[in-house]
Amino acid sequence: MDFKNEIKRKLFHLLALSIPVGYWFLDRSLVLMILIPFTVIVLIVDIVRFNIPWFQNLFMKIFGVIVREHETRYFTGSAFLLSAAVIVIYFFPKNFAILSLLIVSISDACAALIGRKFGKISIFEKTLEGSLAFLTTALMIGLILPDIDNFHGIAAAVSATVIELIPVPIDDNLLIPIGTCLVLYFI
Repeated sequence: MDFKNEIKRKLFHLLALSIPVGYWFLDRSLVLMILIPFTVIVLIVDIVRFNIPWFQNLFMKIFGVIVREHETRYFTGSAFLLSAAVIVIYFFPKNFAILSLLIVSISDACAALIGRKFGKISIFEKTLEGSLAFLTTALMIGLILPDIDNFHGIAAAVSATVIELIPVPIDDNLLIPIGTCLVLYFI
């Protein structure tokens, strides 16, 4: 994906900020009442497009410029992010869920853009520059977010950066929020 389309993808990705921001102001049950049906719809759209060629063509006509190659035959990052949001909001304390969702929305976007534009030093399938952008923004989020002490803010930033960096075959939109919440919960 070229840099121009990566910017479009990350702007779309930033729509996910509505989840932690909405959760900041609303209670868990209301957020889940909105989020679960929306997540189910996105998952159904992905499943239908895998099985109905004309629907896949329509989907690609609308979203093709922001869809990664593997997402043409696999679930989209949006499906994973929405699923992760449901899981962390349901199972973890509100402040942990909000922090992890802010990090995956903002830091992941920054890492991708900085890594693509300025990345020179490869680490696994990422770049050092992108990972430093991820860590920097995650630290800023963790240190300024109310209801999170500095220790937990730093732990969240470091753990989320490690999770994002390590190459595993599971989408980081799912792993980062859940993994970060687990780390915060157990420390």
